[in-house]
Amino acid sequence: MRSKPNPLSQQPVTYTNKCITTIVDRLRPYDLSKGEVVMIINLRPSSVVALNTVLEDMSDRYSEEQQEEMVQIILEVLGQFEPAQAEGEEEADVSMADAA
Repeated sequence: MRSKPNPLSQQPVTYTNKCITTIVDRLRPYDLSKGEVVMIINLRPSSVVALNTVLEDMSDRYSEEQQEEMVQIILEVLGQFEPAQAEGEEEADVSMADAA
């Protein structure tokens, strides 16, 4: 249940009522559908390419500048997922430190 990209997968949970209200208000000028906003909140796209998977006909609806603006708003308000560490990486780092 707490696997990525679920917004509840990060500890502590990063969403608050205020940030949800803020993202909705700041994205309002772009005339997004409710479904698109919900997907943005859940997936937190951190690039134009990722945003393109969320927004239907994005390149027809928005200029490149608008696309970048939306990504910047998302990053400012919601942040982005921290990169996942592969299971074996932590163990490899520990053993390398032990070897020194």
